[in-house]
Amino acid sequence: MKHTIDLPHQSFMLAVRQLMGWPLIRPVNDSLAFCASRPADFETGVELARLSDAMRKDVICSGWSSTTARKPETFTVVRRDLLQVDVVDDCVPYMANKRARLMLASGRSGYVFGIGSRGMLERLPGAPTELARKNAIALRQIRAVAATLDDVVLDNNQYVPFGGDWVDTASPRETLVSFN
Repeated sequence: MKHTIDLPHQSFMLAVRQLMGWPLIRPVNDSLAFCASRPADFETGVELARLSDAMRKDVICSGWSSTTARKPETFTVVRRDLLQVDVVDDCVPYMANKRARLMLASGRSGYVFGIGSRGMLERLPGAPTELARKNAIALRQIRAVAATLDDVVLDNNQYVPFGGDWVDTASPRETLVSFN
């Protein structure tokens, strides 16, 4: 049975991608993947770390309670470091205003994550003030951008079951990875 990609989740993550400043085409410094999955737990974190290593990319993943959920329950950042892979599963998207770049704040670690000028996922110290208000701005902006996207599964978009293999594609447009 072929699994289909959930279009609302794809559109949501494409909007996150755009608002973070990541292009919809495959960039020269192709170091980041965006995906949707089930909500974060230990097993999901281990799987995302495995996929991050296989793809040789950092990962931003939204965790959804079901295929009909209107917003994700969790955001997880998987960031490859020099000697380890960090999995941060308590991130919250935020924007200072509707023109600001989207960032992800971690409540436990006290870090924020964003895309730097070289197209690399950066971890910066400090937590934003007024996070609830800035999260509401981000969610409104994500939904607004997602509503403008085509309801078509991207070429070479992949469904990756737990433990499954990720396959590199030659697509000029980066794709999302989804597993349940």
